[in-house]
Amino acid sequence: SLFLITDSVERTVTDVAQFYRVFHSMQYILDRLMFRLRHAPSDRQLAAINREFADILTDGEFKLHDAVPGEPADAELAPLARLVFRFNRRNHGRLRKLIDWINAEVR
Repeated sequence: SLFLITDSVERTVTDVAQFYRVFHSMQYILDRLMFRLRHAPSDRQLAAINREFADILTDGEFKLHDAVPGEPADAELAPLARLVFRFNRRNHGRLRKLIDWINAEVR
């Protein structure tokens, strides 16, 4: 789940474009991982994320924020939604699956 092996330039371009469709970037803030997203998941989608990806959390749940204390100020990043959670730092394949799910489901 972490990488794609291909000899197709077109497939590579498509994969990279899809990866950044909704997902923008991520950053650790203390003990929490923050995804910056171009579009916020709906309440229904957030509930699905909490249900389907709870196995990658150390505790708590996935929560949406407009800004996160401790995050560097950056005018370009200000309008992005933030999905904040305590990632177990082990299941990186599942973390990638979460990014793929967000990119496929969130509009």
